[in-house]
Amino acid sequence: MRQLIGPYLRPYWKQVVLVMGLLLIQSVGNLFLPNLQGDIINNGVVAGDDGYILYAGALMLLATAALSVASILAVYW
Repeated sequence: MRQLIGPYLRPYWKQVVLVMGLLLIQSVGNLFLPNLQGDIINNGVVAGDDGYILYAGALMLLATAALSVASILAVYW
């Protein structure tokens, strides 16, 4: 298999590494968002801490924005 696609991918190794890194960011981010949602429920809603809910919500928005940028860049490359 390596001999079949290796010569064709060799000139594009930087782009392949970039796309794989962006996909890794997307995967980690998609696993991070449900944890944040659980933290909002466990630490914010149950405890009645509005400040924590806003903080975790803002963190979720930042993570979603980063995921969007990574997704757009991965599709572009």
